[in-house]
Amino acid sequence: MLDLRMPKKDGLQVLTELMSRRVPEPRIIVMTAYESEEDLRRALNAGAKGYLVKGANPQQIKGGNSDGCRGTILASSGDR
Repeated sequence: MLDLRMPKKDGLQVLTELMSRRVPEPRIIVMTAYESEEDLRRALNAGAKGYLVKGANPQQIKGGNSDGCRGTILASSGDR
């Protein structure tokens, strides 16, 4: 799991670095407080396997972790 907004480095920059260095490719799920379609698109284009909003209900988060581990691409909103 990776947050998009971190104090010292941009999460998308970290995601891009991780995707370029690792073999096999890591299965990274972005978890953020922001529901921006632009952030979602950029995260998935950078290689994220999922995008969860911190306001998601616990079942979405649990399912997102499982799906991401299996390599399934997912996205959730903060709707409860």
